[in-house]
Amino acid sequence: MSSEVILLLLISSTTFVASDVSQICGEATPTALAEKLQDSIDRGSLWLEAQQQLDGSWPLSSTKETIWALQMANENWYRLEETTRQLGVKQIEIEILAQLAHNNKANHLWSGRIQNRKLSLGKFAYYVNALNATCHDVTNFYGHNLVEMLQEQMHLFPRNGFNNYYQYALAMLAVCNSGQTIKVRNVRTLISGQDEDGIIGSHSGLPDETAMAVMALHCVLRSVNHNIRTIVSHAISDAEHALLSWQQEDGSFGNIHSTALVVQALTSSTKYTPKQWYCNDTMRSLLAGQDNSGSFGSLGATVSVLPALAGQHFGRLKYLDLSCKQNVEMSVPSRPTNSSITFNLTIQDEVVDENDPITIALTAPQNTSLYGFMSLAAESDQETFSFEFGESSWGLFIKAINGLYINGDKNHYWLLLDHTGKLTQTGMDNIYPEDGDHYVWTYRALL
Repeated sequence: MSSEVILLLLISSTTFVASDVSQICGEATPTALAEKLQDSIDRGSLWLEAQQQLDGSWPLSSTKETIWALQMANENWYRLEETTRQLGVKQIEIEILAQLAHNNKANHLWSGRIQNRKLSLGKFAYYVNALNATCHDVTNFYGHNLVEMLQEQMHLFPRNGFNNYYQYALAMLAVCNSGQTIKVRNVRTLISGQDEDGIIGSHSGLPDETAMAVMALHCVLRSVNHNIRTIVSHAISDAEHALLSWQQEDGSFGNIHSTALVVQALTSSTKYTPKQWYCNDTMRSLLAGQDNSGSFGSLGATVSVLPALAGQHFGRLKYLDLSCKQNVEMSVPSRPTNSSITFNLTIQDEVVDENDPITIALTAPQNTSLYGFMSLAAESDQETFSFEFGESSWGLFIKAINGLYINGDKNHYWLLLDHTGKLTQTGMDNIYPEDGDHYVWTYRALL
């Protein structure tokens, strides 16, 4: 049986506990619509999980967004006993630690021109939201206060590379969902982007920025002082009114991504009832975008739609997070959430003598596979270490390290040795180093 079939069987046996959608559009929600929504969430979630890659990540650097969507759409999605889910969450940890390792000083993530173009503040905010949703303390993430890092950068808005109110609102939501106080100047900055027509951000013809801003302002409304609360309330009211102006005859608000965002924003509204924004029609328009596989046309669209179908939105993340933390503390009371280990990895070439061995110290969360450690090293410094791999019945194997490829014609291969110098008997994805271990990748000519 192929690995793909095994993976599909594992996924198909997964049970999802979705949010109650029986009254998602109020008491007038048709039973048939609620049943279709539940079925759609289940099929969409199965499709998303089927896209997970061997290393636990999702394609297009969307691991953080995907895990957030799965957690929001399905109550208690994150369970420690689910291996593939653990692996996905571990991948988020590896990715953000790689970003931090690449920039020794946190403020270098965004200083001047972004040194690592893969990481914008909006993406960083998504990491924080995903970590919040999976029981992490983002104020002490392996010694890093991620929330403080967000807050330090928000006051630099706007500037080149960070001038979109969508990103700014997403960062504000990440801080709010972390239970931290939002500075008044940050709230005023977001509101300053609102025009007389209620639209927040650029007039691009899409409601995305306004929708994200509405969710952010709702999230901070109760925590701001009385003097600004009235201003925030008026800004929300005007922005929600602007969102309704985008609605089309079929109930949608433009493309499927924009519709999902507006649904999330209006779900958070205390002014407009579901009936007033034609919730039944809007939900049907979203359902119409799902194909037989469970996808809504793309991974990104599916990530956006699932929380909307479940009646969830960004501002509700903090409430789900509390439940998640309780479950984890009860399951593993003796294990620290953020324990990490360090070990050494040596790369040596026995075929060409003039290539000196390289030894690198790697640090990552406990229970990270050797493949995970190596991915972290490659992400943090590709000039020092890079690798390519393939898949076999024994697990993942190395095709090349630092540009040196295996050569079957000459019987030149990369072999993995443990600290005793013995050849390992399994793939690097099934090896879990312990603190202080030493592994060696050696390029050797086999007889």
